[in-house]
Amino acid sequence: MSDSSVRSDEALHEALQRLEERHAARLERISVGVAHQINNLLASIVGNLSMARVALPPGDPAAQRLNEAERTVFLLRDLTDRLSLSTLQSPARGKPTRLRSILKDAIDGVLLEVQQEITSDLWVDAVPELLSKAFRELFDNAARFGGGRLGLTANVEDGQVWILLWDAGPGLPLEIQREVFEPFHSTRSRGQGLGLSIARQIVRRHGGELTLCTDGPGARYVIRLPAASQAEVGTASRSLRVLVMDDEDGLRDVFGGMLSALGHDVVLTANEQEALDAHAQALDDAQPFDLVLLDLVTPDGPGGAAILQRLLARDPDLRAIVSSGYWAGAAAARGTQGFHAALPKPFSLQDMQHAIDQALQTSPAAL
Repeated sequence: MSDSSVRSDEALHEALQRLEERHAARLERISVGVAHQINNLLASIVGNLSMARVALPPGDPAAQRLNEAERTVFLLRDLTDRLSLSTLQSPARGKPTRLRSILKDAIDGVLLEVQQEITSDLWVDAVPELLSKAFRELFDNAARFGGGRLGLTANVEDGQVWILLWDAGPGLPLEIQREVFEPFHSTRSRGQGLGLSIARQIVRRHGGELTLCTDGPGARYVIRLPAASQAEVGTASRSLRVLVMDDEDGLRDVFGGMLSALGHDVVLTANEQEALDAHAQALDDAQPFDLVLLDLVTPDGPGGAAILQRLLARDPDLRAIVSSGYWAGAAAARGTQGFHAALPKPFSLQDMQHAIDQALQTSPAAL
């Protein structure tokens, strides 16, 4: 083949690639715009349904029909959001994030027995909520078809994080394996066929790739993602000493598990005196806490705001997050009572990370 023929083929390939990229970008703009317009209309419908429900006399049977209509509206909203996710093209502008925290957030609430082997403390550049959504789609798929068990391994090689997922299900027939990532392709009669398409698009948006591996039983997926640079990880991976005070035993354990998953050293306390004693001991040991997470309302004490004032009197540089089941109370306490961030209950691992970032970045002058 002559040099001119080679150049002609390369030029044709580049032209086709640019055309494909423009088409994909246009499809993304259309789907996002349509989703936005539909969700605006759905908001009006939900508002009117709510007003109609309020106008009904107590016990009116029509209330049940209004509730069902509202449920259907939210199902439609979910469908439009999933459709727009399946066409994502623009690169994600992420930040260094621990892979473990992304996986934990995705696994929570999925009815799966998960066997994990992650060889080291792996970091990826990610928009955590988006990448967690991609893994959640894969986990949901395994929960439906994978026999209730999922295996997961991850390691890093040549600047890439490699993740292998496999389930205990029957696998995918050969004739449909090429189509599983296409939008609206589903093996279920009532399935939307968007989950795997969404997962692949999100992974690609992060500069990676999601592929189906055909060698072996069950469904097997390989995810490749660029590893975060060591310089970025060094900045983002600072381990904090965190003091937690909450009177609920179960919640303290959850807080401790989340903070540990994010790489922090945690001390859990159940009341004001325990928190004050732990804080004093930390100062005596020259290992002060960087951050405190305090429940706003305590049944037998003055509450988190009063406790925080005593802690700040000892350590003015202490950063503080207020947690509460009362959303308005938590929001009001931020800034007005010395707290740098608010964490209304319930919350996800990503909400926790966001509150920590906010607490560390908020200057005292902003309070």
